[in-house]
Amino acid sequence: MRLLRAVQQRREDQYFWEALSEITEIGREARLPVHVSHIKLGMTRWWGQADRLVNVLDAARASGIDITVDIYQAAGIFTPESR
Repeated sequence: MRLLRAVQQRREDQYFWEALSEITEIGREARLPVHVSHIKLGMTRWWGQADRLVNVLDAARASGIDITVDIYQAAGIFTPESR
């Protein structure tokens, strides 16, 4: 049986990058695959930094961490069409 550390990122504010680092470090130390559910760059100061996020994930993978993420699209929730 293969174990997986599945998390929903606990910080999506100014500590987003530190929280992501913590998650990858847990995967490294535990030697477990890590999956981050519903990852998002929700704080406006992080908008436009998807490339940075991809680079962080790629660097973690290159260092031997088996990390995956998923996202959900929330944009439709806040549009006039959704009312």
